[in-house]
Amino acid sequence: MSNTTEVPSFAEFIGADLIVGDRERQEDDFLALSFDAAKTDGCALLLIVADGMGGHAGGAEASQRAVKGYAAAFADGEGGAAKRLLDALDGASKEVMDYRMRHSELAGMGCTLVACAVTDGGEAHWVSVGDSLLLHLRGGSDGKIERMNEDHSARPEFEEMVRQGRMTPEEFKTAPIHQLYSAIMGGRIEMIDSGAPPVQLQPGDRLVVATDGLETISHEEVQSICDEERTMAAAATELLAAVTDRAKPHQDNTTVLTYRHPAGSLPAGIGSESRPLLGPRPA
Repeated sequence: MSNTTEVPSFAEFIGADLIVGDRERQEDDFLALSFDAAKTDGCALLLIVADGMGGHAGGAEASQRAVKGYAAAFADGEGGAAKRLLDALDGASKEVMDYRMRHSELAGMGCTLVACAVTDGGEAHWVSVGDSLLLHLRGGSDGKIERMNEDHSARPEFEEMVRQGRMTPEEFKTAPIHQLYSAIMGGRIEMIDSGAPPVQLQPGDRLVVATDGLETISHEEVQSICDEERTMAAAATELLAAVTDRAKPHQDNTTVLTYRHPAGSLPAGIGSESRPLLGPRPA
């Protein structure tokens, strides 16, 4: 059963789901928002995913408040998609800081955040902090899948050590790959990846925005599940089923947002009015 709010009629194009995994509580948060593109400098769709920092106090609170603050700041922002995405990080950081100041016991609270905005012209812009993922799956005969955003964790360094033969695959399994070099903690953000230039989406292209728990399965598995015959709502659920089936010890919380770019105009209800589309069910 889905853990998200009821999926609306455009489930063919957008979906979301999340699992707790092998953890005591859910520390992820997400939101999909439609905007009246005529009033938001062409921004039609915003996808946000945040991952509360595991092992840090207040992870769930941090992700929830970061998503809330980010969405509000993006909606109230000015300028095109790239500027709104970058400026909204201040809103997320301020929301986390304000909450932390009222709860001294949560001094270590923090989260990752990745946000992707799709314009009414089909451009995908993004900004990210941390190690959550933004994947682009090219439609049609190209069939490529690639990660669009940077990974601000130790994982890329250890993966390179394996490629160079300086570390064995077995050693990689126990390496501290989830050590973060940047996160939203209410202060200065050490590293920010801001996607420039944007990606021009083609009909059939898919986007997957996810927390790093999705890395339990390979990109090839993601690509197979997000095929062009499956609705995006079904793809989100199937991705998490594949993660669960892997039965990885200590499986992290995992959240996915999926989007397929249509041929022609955006799906009805996206880009024509401002409203939430998908979010987690209340606990």
